Amino acid sequence: MRNASGFFVYFVGVRYTNGLAGIIGVDAVLGEQALQRMRGLIGFSGHWTDILSYLPDGWTDDPKKRRSATASTFAASLELAKEGKIVIRQDEIFSSIQIKRAERDG
Repeated sequence: MRNASGFFVYFVGVRYTNGLAGIIGVDAVLGEQALQRMRGLIGFSGHWTDILSYLPDGWTDDPKKRRSATASTFAASLELAKEGKIVIRQDEIFSSIQIKRAERDG
C-alpha cells in the first residue's frame, strides 16, 4: 500500500505494554528500499530464483530482520509484477516463491 506521498507503507507489528501500542522493528527493510534493490537485481535474473536470495546481506540470521526483509521483498516483487517487469510463481501452497525477469518483446 502507498501513503499520500507515494511511499510504500508496511505494517511490521505491534507490541502492547501497559495498554499502549508501540511499533515493533526498528531494523526494518522499508518497501521503497526493497523495491530499489529488486529493480537493481532483477535484470540479472533470467532463470527462476527463490525470492529469499534477494534479501539484503546480513538480514537472514535474525528472525525479526528476516521477516521484515521477506515481507518487504515480497511486496516489492508484487509491485514489479504489476509493472510487468517480473513473473512470480509458487508451485504449491507453502512452497518457495520464485521470480524471474519477464520476457521482453522484440
